[in-house]
Amino acid sequence: MKKLITLLLVLVTLNGYSQQNPAKLYLKKSPTVELTIEEFNYIIEFSNKCTNMDSLEKEVYYIFNEYRKYVGLDTLILDPTLSKAAEIQSKYCFSINECTHDNKNIEHSTSIKRLQSVDKKNNILYKGEIASKHNFMGALSRKRTISEDILDGFYTSLSHRKILEKSESTMVGISIHKHKDELFFIAIFGKNNI
Repeated sequence: MKKLITLLLVLVTLNGYSQQNPAKLYLKKSPTVELTIEEFNYIIEFSNKCTNMDSLEKEVYYIFNEYRKYVGLDTLILDPTLSKAAEIQSKYCFSINECTHDNKNIEHSTSIKRLQSVDKKNNILYKGEIASKHNFMGALSRKRTISEDILDGFYTSLSHRKILEKSESTMVGISIHKHKDELFFIAIFGKNNI
Protein backbone atom coordinates (compact mmCIF):
# COMPACT_ATOMS: atom_id res chain seq x y z
CA MET A 1 0.00 0.00 0.00
CA LYS A 2 2.86 2.40 0.87
CA LYS A 3 4.46 1.73 -2.54
CA LEU A 4 1.15 2.54 -4.29
CA ILE A 5 0.76 5.83 -2.38
CA THR A 6 4.38 6.76 -3.10
CA LEU A 7 3.92 5.96 -6.79
CA LEU A 8 0.74 8.08 -6.94
CA LEU A 9 2.48 11.01 -5.24
CA VAL A 10 5.39 10.80 -7.71
CA LEU A 11 2.99 10.68 -10.68
CA VAL A 12 0.96 13.64 -9.38
CA THR A 13 4.15 15.63 -8.76
CA LEU A 14 5.58 14.84 -12.18
CA ASN A 15 2.28 15.66 -13.85
CA GLY A 16 2.16 19.02 -12.04
CA TYR A 17 5.58 20.01 -13.36
CA SER A 18 4.96 18.83 -16.90
CA GLN A 19 1.89 20.99 -17.48
CA GLN A 20 2.04 23.87 -19.89
CA ASN A 21 2.42 27.28 -18.36
CA PRO A 22 -1.12 28.13 -17.13
CA ALA A 23 -0.67 31.85 -17.72
CA LYS A 24 -0.83 31.11 -21.45
CA LEU A 25 -4.58 30.61 -21.01
CA TYR A 26 -4.95 34.32 -20.26
CA LEU A 27 -2.95 35.65 -23.17
CA LYS A 28 -4.27 36.27 -26.66
CA LYS A 29 -2.80 34.07 -29.36
CA SER A 30 -1.29 35.86 -32.35
CA PRO A 31 -1.48 34.32 -35.80
CA THR A 32 1.78 33.05 -37.31
CA VAL A 33 3.24 35.55 -39.77
CA GLU A 34 6.06 34.95 -42.24
CA LEU A 35 8.46 37.87 -42.65
CA THR A 36 11.19 38.75 -45.08
CA ILE A 37 14.66 39.39 -43.67
CA GLU A 38 14.19 43.14 -44.27
CA GLU A 39 10.87 43.14 -42.40
CA PHE A 40 12.38 41.12 -39.55
CA ASN A 41 15.37 43.50 -39.25
CA TYR A 42 12.99 46.48 -39.26
CA ILE A 43 10.99 44.96 -36.39
CA ILE A 44 14.15 44.36 -34.36
CA GLU A 45 15.39 47.91 -35.02
CA PHE A 46 11.98 49.33 -34.13
CA SER A 47 11.76 47.27 -30.92
CA ASN A 48 15.23 48.41 -29.90
CA LYS A 49 14.20 52.05 -30.25
CA CYS A 50 10.61 51.92 -29.06
CA THR A 51 10.22 49.29 -26.35
CA ASN A 52 8.29 50.87 -23.51
CA MET A 53 9.66 49.38 -20.29
CA ASP A 54 6.83 50.80 -18.15
CA SER A 55 4.16 49.02 -20.20
CA LEU A 56 6.24 45.82 -20.28
CA GLU A 57 6.62 45.94 -16.49
CA LYS A 58 2.84 46.36 -16.13
CA GLU A 59 2.21 43.48 -18.53
CA VAL A 60 4.52 41.19 -16.53
CA TYR A 61 2.81 42.31 -13.31
CA TYR A 62 -0.56 41.42 -14.85
CA ILE A 63 0.69 38.00 -15.96
CA PHE A 64 2.17 37.31 -12.50
CA ASN A 65 -1.23 38.00 -10.95
CA GLU A 66 -3.08 35.90 -13.53
CA TYR A 67 -0.72 33.04 -12.74
CA ARG A 68 -1.20 33.49 -8.98
CA LYS A 69 -5.00 33.49 -9.40
CA TYR A 70 -4.73 30.34 -11.51
CA VAL A 71 -2.88 28.49 -8.71
CA GLY A 72 -5.30 29.80 -6.03
CA LEU A 73 -3.15 32.55 -4.52
CA ASP A 74 -4.01 36.16 -3.76
CA THR A 75 -2.90 38.76 -6.27
CA LEU A 76 0.05 41.03 -5.54
CA ILE A 77 0.11 44.80 -5.16
CA LEU A 78 2.65 46.59 -7.37
CA ASP A 79 4.69 48.44 -4.76
CA PRO A 80 6.79 51.51 -5.69
CA THR A 81 9.32 50.92 -2.89
CA LEU A 82 9.95 47.34 -4.01
CA SER A 83 10.14 48.60 -7.61
CA LYS A 84 12.87 51.07 -6.58
CA ALA A 85 14.84 48.23 -4.97
CA ALA A 86 14.38 46.12 -8.11
CA GLU A 87 15.47 49.06 -10.27
CA ILE A 88 18.77 49.34 -8.37
CA GLN A 89 19.62 45.78 -9.41
CA SER A 90 18.27 45.91 -12.97
CA LYS A 91 20.36 49.07 -13.59
CA TYR A 92 23.40 47.31 -12.13
CA CYS A 93 22.85 44.23 -14.34
CA PHE A 94 22.47 46.56 -17.32
CA SER A 95 25.72 48.37 -16.45
CA ILE A 96 27.75 45.14 -16.34
CA ASN A 97 25.72 43.40 -19.09
CA GLU A 98 25.19 40.37 -16.84
CA CYS A 99 22.25 39.02 -14.87
CA THR A 100 23.12 38.52 -11.21
CA HIS A 101 21.67 38.73 -7.71
CA ASP A 102 24.98 40.16 -6.44
CA ASN A 103 26.04 43.79 -6.58
CA LYS A 104 29.59 45.13 -6.01
CA ASN A 105 28.24 48.25 -4.31
CA ILE A 106 28.44 47.39 -0.58
CA GLU A 107 25.21 49.28 0.19
CA HIS A 108 23.37 47.21 -2.45
CA SER A 109 25.31 43.93 -2.28
CA THR A 110 22.27 41.78 -1.41
CA SER A 111 18.56 41.93 -2.17
CA ILE A 112 17.78 42.72 1.47
CA LYS A 113 20.33 45.58 1.55
CA ARG A 114 18.83 47.03 -1.64
CA LEU A 115 15.38 46.96 -0.04
CA GLN A 116 16.70 48.51 3.18
CA SER A 117 18.35 51.31 1.19
CA VAL A 118 14.95 52.45 -0.14
CA ASP A 119 12.77 51.37 2.80
CA LYS A 120 14.38 53.31 5.66
CA LYS A 121 11.43 52.69 8.02
CA ASN A 122 11.53 48.92 7.46
CA ASN A 123 7.86 48.81 6.40
CA ILE A 124 8.35 45.81 4.07
CA LEU A 125 9.44 42.27 4.88
CA TYR A 126 11.58 40.75 2.12
CA LYS A 127 10.17 37.52 0.62
CA GLY A 128 12.40 36.83 -2.38
CA GLU A 129 13.97 38.09 -5.59
CA ILE A 130 13.83 36.80 -9.14
CA ALA A 131 16.44 37.88 -11.68
CA SER A 132 16.59 36.95 -15.33
CA LYS A 133 17.95 38.00 -18.70
CA HIS A 134 15.76 37.74 -21.80
CA ASN A 135 16.50 38.15 -25.45
CA PHE A 136 14.06 39.53 -28.04
CA MET A 137 15.38 37.12 -30.66
CA GLY A 138 14.99 34.13 -28.35
CA ALA A 139 11.40 35.02 -27.52
CA LEU A 140 10.57 35.59 -31.17
CA SER A 141 12.17 32.28 -32.19
CA ARG A 142 9.96 30.52 -29.63
CA LYS A 143 6.93 32.49 -30.91
CA ARG A 144 6.48 34.11 -27.49
CA THR A 145 6.02 37.68 -26.36
CA ILE A 146 8.68 39.01 -23.99
CA SER A 147 6.26 38.89 -21.04
CA GLU A 148 5.30 35.29 -21.88
CA ASP A 149 8.99 34.40 -22.19
CA ILE A 150 9.70 35.93 -18.77
CA LEU A 151 6.91 33.94 -17.11
CA ASP A 152 7.94 30.76 -18.95
CA GLY A 153 11.42 31.12 -17.48
CA PHE A 154 10.08 31.46 -13.94
CA TYR A 155 7.52 28.71 -14.39
CA THR A 156 10.13 26.19 -15.54
CA SER A 157 12.59 27.10 -12.76
CA LEU A 158 11.50 25.47 -9.50
CA SER A 159 13.39 27.99 -7.32
CA HIS A 160 11.89 30.97 -9.18
CA ARG A 161 8.42 29.44 -9.19
CA LYS A 162 8.60 28.89 -5.40
CA ILE A 163 9.27 32.62 -4.95
CA LEU A 164 6.41 33.55 -7.28
CA GLU A 165 4.08 31.15 -5.45
CA LYS A 166 4.87 32.23 -1.86
CA SER A 167 1.46 32.68 -0.28
CA GLU A 168 2.79 35.15 2.30
CA SER A 169 3.94 37.58 -0.42
CA THR A 170 1.46 40.43 -0.85
CA MET A 171 3.53 42.91 -2.88
CA VAL A 172 5.97 42.93 -5.76
CA GLY A 173 8.33 45.43 -7.33
CA ILE A 174 9.35 45.01 -10.96
CA SER A 175 12.09 46.66 -12.99
CA ILE A 176 13.32 45.94 -16.50
CA HIS A 177 16.33 47.52 -18.20
CA LYS A 178 17.16 47.03 -21.84
CA HIS A 179 20.64 46.59 -23.34
CA LYS A 180 20.54 46.20 -27.14
CA ASP A 181 18.19 43.26 -27.71
CA GLU A 182 18.47 41.93 -24.14
CA LEU A 183 16.30 42.72 -21.13
CA PHE A 184 17.44 42.51 -17.52
CA PHE A 185 14.43 41.67 -15.38
CA ILE A 186 14.26 41.91 -11.58
CA ALA A 187 11.23 41.24 -9.38
CA ILE A 188 11.37 41.62 -5.61
CA PHE A 189 8.59 40.18 -3.48
CA GLY A 190 7.58 41.37 -0.04
CA LYS A 191 4.93 41.70 2.63
CA ASN A 192 3.75 44.72 4.60
CA ASN A 193 5.52 44.89 7.98
CA ILE A 194 3.09 47.31 9.60
